[in-house]
Amino acid sequence: MVKYTITSRFQATEAFRDHPHTGVDLAMPEGTALKAIVEGVIRTADYGSSSTGKTVFIDAADGRTYIYGHLKDFSVSDGQSAHVGDILGHSGNTGHSTGPHLHFGIKEHGEFIDPTPYTSLIQRMDQLKGAAHATVNSGLDALEMLNQALSQFTQTLSEMTLNCISLLLENRTVSLISDIVLSWLC
Repeated sequence: MVKYTITSRFQATEAFRDHPHTGVDLAMPEGTALKAIVEGVIRTADYGSSSTGKTVFIDAADGRTYIYGHLKDFSVSDGQSAHVGDILGHSGNTGHSTGPHLHFGIKEHGEFIDPTPYTSLIQRMDQLKGAAHATVNSGLDALEMLNQALSQFTQTLSEMTLNCISLLLENRTVSLISDIVLSWLC
């Protein structure tokens, strides 16, 4: 489902640009919460009325820098760790802009690369946090993890019960208690 229309593509050479476009522009209402699509460390910049205006950069472990431009405001600060689904700020119309939108770009080894394959993540950014946390611990989903934990708890509880019974049986002075416990369990 396309939630945000791409209004300018990577390397586009529109009449109002003095160089090819370094990202993609996605039309969205001003104030739309913009969320991290990757984990990384935050940098922010405010270019005023030029370039991408208020901009958030996520320096990710994959060596790429993910760029969110023309923001209305920041919800993060320099040096902060970003996690998938964290709100970075809100879409706006800052910098050199013709209307409210998100400029989304990616740099790899200092060069801009086509971010188009990642726009599906921007389209689904409201759903990413749940998806990122539903699959953890070597690919197990939350229900499988709960079932494993309950199974392990049950096994441990059974072993503890058997150990208690063994201790009671070893102690001849509490044979009456052990007889009661054994009759109760059997």
